[in-house]
Amino acid sequence: MNAPSDQAGSVTPADSGSPVSLPTDSLALGMAFMLAMTILQRLIGFGRNVVFCRLLTDEQLGQWSLAFSFLMLAAPLAVLGLPGSFGRYAEYYHRRGQLRPFLRRTTIVSTLLGLLGVSLLFCASEAAAWVVFKERSLGGLVRWLAVALACAIVFNFINELLIALRQVRASSVMQFVHSMLFTLLGVSLLAGFGGGVSSLVTAYVVACLGGMAAAIWFTRSCFSSLSGTTETALSHRDLWSKLIPFAGWVWVINLLSNLFDAADRYMILHFAQGDTSLAQSLVGQYHSSRVTPLLLVSLAGMLGGVILPYLSHEWEVGRQQLVARRVLLALKLLSLGFTLAGVGILLGSPWLFAWALNGRYAEGLAVMPGTTAYCVWFSLLIVTQNYLWCAEKAKLASLALFLGLILNFSLNAVLVPWWGLPGAVAATAAANATALVLLLGLSSRSGMKMDCGGWCAALLPILLLGGPLPGAIGLLAFVLLAMPYRWYFSQEDRVELDAAFRLLCDKLRHRTRLSSCPDNQP
Repeated sequence: MNAPSDQAGSVTPADSGSPVSLPTDSLALGMAFMLAMTILQRLIGFGRNVVFCRLLTDEQLGQWSLAFSFLMLAAPLAVLGLPGSFGRYAEYYHRRGQLRPFLRRTTIVSTLLGLLGVSLLFCASEAAAWVVFKERSLGGLVRWLAVALACAIVFNFINELLIALRQVRASSVMQFVHSMLFTLLGVSLLAGFGGGVSSLVTAYVVACLGGMAAAIWFTRSCFSSLSGTTETALSHRDLWSKLIPFAGWVWVINLLSNLFDAADRYMILHFAQGDTSLAQSLVGQYHSSRVTPLLLVSLAGMLGGVILPYLSHEWEVGRQQLVARRVLLALKLLSLGFTLAGVGILLGSPWLFAWALNGRYAEGLAVMPGTTAYCVWFSLLIVTQNYLWCAEKAKLASLALFLGLILNFSLNAVLVPWWGLPGAVAATAAANATALVLLLGLSSRSGMKMDCGGWCAALLPILLLGGPLPGAIGLLAFVLLAMPYRWYFSQEDRVELDAAFRLLCDKLRHRTRLSSCPDNQP
């Protein structure tokens, strides 16, 4: 699973039929750097969200949650999933000497589609304002959101490209710069000038531009190497006949995944009892319950995006069973780790809401167990769907998400008018758990051999629904029963973990020795 290491030096043209090696990050180095940067970035984002909760009213916080959800939904939707195919096909076309025409053509099409989407949003701003905010008078804010949408599209495009080229450090730097700028500008504008949601949209636009500039500077040597590669002919028919079906399913998956994330808020907005202002305030309460659990979702999203090119590489060289074993192992590790993190989140939530949020969000605190559980389930779904992507069966992942989304909408439509915010959380939790189980079942039918440990990993977040103390006791009992035996981590899992740990230690020792050598020694 090791990718070529990050080496300095010139790149010479490939021999006939042999691709030129691009400077890339190894999986171990990339994951370690990404994890460190992600932890720092998410801590910054967590602090930013806490400050936003303090500085905004419940209604303004609800509007910001709805606006940001719209950006995350519309950005991949506008470009029809083309950048999402980079992680799967960049290695495929690179090995055939066709990476440059692949990137050139997808860039042109993505640009045209993005411009079309932004123009439509700008022209239909009042109609979009009713859908997004249930308030047509916010058409001016939607037009400003159109500018933010353009920035988000380009930002996501560059990020997907960097990850596909295994430039993990550059992707992490871009995300970190974006997070820092958004935090500094957003907090400064709110504290100094007010302005509510419009100030945050302005900060988001500037942060996207700054992150993109940092990424371009950081990867200038990689793109210089890419421009020096030879180019093998690639017909439009061969490219699009292969790319469009996969990109189409990626588009569907992105749409369904983002609808999964946003459905509950929009169902609260349009189905909750009371006027628009009250519904937006309820969305703000809901947003407060997601501030901490969403750290897990964002981490899973980055992990899933980073490992896809490496899994794709293994798949392309014929190691399909290795991909299946590693995806299943990732499911077990993430379920155990994220459930433990969820227990910690629930234990610390009363203090967070009482001190950091000034006791303003009692309704959000009350639904934290359900919110945390479904965030863990959604995180597991994000990572495990990579198997079906590598197997070019993205339509099966779409089917699982679609069925879960139908359940989500149906339960929300019934429970939100009757039960309010707890009903929305219960509906979303049930839908996420169902979608994950369906996804694993379809993956199993497609060659990923599920075992007892895999199914237990899928059900483990149920422990969080009981609250912090029952969840902690249940998780401790689970660990004591699982670790000494082979029913959770199989013998193959333990061998894989031991090999990965030894490899990481060897790389760290090697880098330590190199850093301690004088410059004139090898």
